[in-house]
Amino acid sequence: MKNTHLLSLLVTILGFSTLLIFSLISKPIELNISNINLNHLNKEVKITGEIINIKKINNYNLTILTLQDKTGTINITLDKTLNSNKLTHKSSTIIGKVTSYKNQYQIQAKKIII
Repeated sequence: MKNTHLLSLLVTILGFSTLLIFSLISKPIELNISNINLNHLNKEVKITGEIINIKKINNYNLTILTLQDKTGTINITLDKTLNSNKLTHKSSTIIGKVTSYKNQYQIQAKKIII
C-alpha cells in the first residue's frame, strides 16, 4: 500500500514537472493579423505591427490597444500590470493569448516588446 502511494506521488510530480517544462519552452505561434482564426483561440501567439490607438477604460483597470500590420488590425487588451505609456505609433511585438469578444478576435497581452 505504501509503495502504491509513493508511486502515485512520483508519477504525479513527474507529470506536473513535464507540463511545467513544456509550458516554459513552448514558443508562441508567429502570425500576421489576418491569419488569426478559430484554430488559434486560447493559444499563445506573437504578432508585430504598429500601435495606432490606445483606449483606457479606468472603471475596469483595462487598456485596449489597436495594433495594425500590413494585413489588418486587432485589439490588444492589457491589464494594469502592463504599461501602455508612450506606445502610440510605435512598432511593437505582442505576445499573448487569442480570445474572442463580440465575435471579434483579440489578443490578451502577456508581453509587449518595443
